[in-house]
Amino acid sequence: MIAAVVLAPLFFLPPLARGQDDQAPTPNPVPETSPAPASPASAPASTSDESPKPAPKPVPKPPSPAAPKPAAPAAPAAHPASDTNSGEATTPSGPVIIAPQSTRAGRALFDQKKFTQARPYLEKACNLGNMDSCGLLADFYYYGYGGVDQDYRQTRMLDRQACEGGSIESCGNLALLYEKGIGGARDYAVARAFYKKACNGGSIPRCSALAMLYLNGQGGAQDYAQARAFFRKACDGGYMLGCAALGSLYQNGQGSFPDPAQARDFYERACNGGEVVGCNWLGRLYEIGLGVPQDFKRARTLFQTACDGGFKPGCDELPKLP
Repeated sequence: MIAAVVLAPLFFLPPLARGQDDQAPTPNPVPETSPAPASPASAPASTSDESPKPAPKPVPKPPSPAAPKPAAPAAPAAHPASDTNSGEATTPSGPVIIAPQSTRAGRALFDQKKFTQARPYLEKACNLGNMDSCGLLADFYYYGYGGVDQDYRQTRMLDRQACEGGSIESCGNLALLYEKGIGGARDYAVARAFYKKACNGGSIPRCSALAMLYLNGQGGAQDYAQARAFFRKACDGGYMLGCAALGSLYQNGQGSFPDPAQARDFYERACNGGEVVGCNWLGRLYEIGLGVPQDFKRARTLFQTACDGGFKPGCDELPKLP
C-alpha cells in the first residue's frame, strides 16, 4: 500500500547541456587550402588572450562524464599556417584527422579559453571538413565566446553540419536545441532521432535524455520499456543520473509492478557513484521503510549528503525526520 502513494518523481532530472567529444572524426583526408571563413562574422584581428564574454546560458553546463582531454600543445603563431606536409606521403598508422594542425591548434587554444585566437583555426579546419571543429564553432555562437554575438540559429546550423559529418556529440547538442526550441522551432520527434543517433554512437548521457522523451511521451508514443532500456544503457555506461532515474521507474512501477528492492539497488549505485539525486531517493526509502528496514539515522545521513551536494529536496527532508 505504501508503494501506491510514495512515488519518486522524475522531474528532478536536470536537462543536459552542450558538450563536445574529444575524439576526432575519421573521414578521408582532404588537403588544406585557404578557404573563406566558416561563419558570416569575420575573425577578430586581435591575437591577445581573451576570457569568454559573459553571456546568458539558457541551459546550464552539466555534470556529465567526459573523456580526458589530451595534453594541449604549445600555442601557435597568431596566423594559421599551412597544414600540408612536405615530402612524400606516408600511410597513417591511426585515424586520419582532417586539417590536423589547424584542428589541434584551435582545440588547444579553445581549451585554454583563448577564444579569439582559436576561432580562425577552427573556422579553417571546419571549412576543410573537420566536423569536431564545426562543433566547437557552434559553441562560439551558443555562448558568445570570443566576442561573437550569440546566434542560436547559427549554432543549430553548425551542429547539424557537424552531426551529419559524423560528430556524435554535435548530434546530441542538436537534439537538445530541438528539444528546447533553441534557435528554431521545438520538435520532440526530431530531438528523439538525434538523441538516438548520439546514444547509439556512444554519447551515454544522451541515452538518458532519450529515455526521458520516451517516458514523457514527447515526440512519439509513451513507451516505458524503451525508457527503461535507455536509462539502463546510460546507467551501465557510467552515467549515474541514469541509474537514479531507473530506480524511480522500479519504485513507481512504470512499465512493470513496483519493485522497491530494485529501486534501492539503483539508488545505491547512483549514490555510491556520486549522484546526490540517488542519495536523496535512497534516503526516502529508509525514511518510510520501503524495500529496506526503516532507519531514520541512515535516512538523515543520505538526505544530508544530498543537501550538501546541492540537491534542495534533500535539505527539505531533514526537518521532517523524527
